[in-house]
Amino acid sequence: MRRISVVYVVTWRRVGAANSRLEWVASSLGATFVDPNSWIRDLDFGRDGLHLNKIGARELGELYSRVCGIDSGSRKARSN
Repeated sequence: MRRISVVYVVTWRRVGAANSRLEWVASSLGATFVDPNSWIRDLDFGRDGLHLNKIGARELGELYSRVCGIDSGSRKARSN
């Protein structure tokens, strides 16, 4: 049996629209919305180009820790 790959193309415009809605929801709930797209680099993705690799996952965790005011203590924050 052959596998059939389905590719969904999502434009940055749609991502931006979704992020705007999520930011509104977060604001309405008194929460902080964090858009990881503002810091993600190509090096942060695995071979599939979709999922974060170990470095990207660690940096995402550090980003969320900084936003939440939690000292991760693992590394100095990367500057943008």
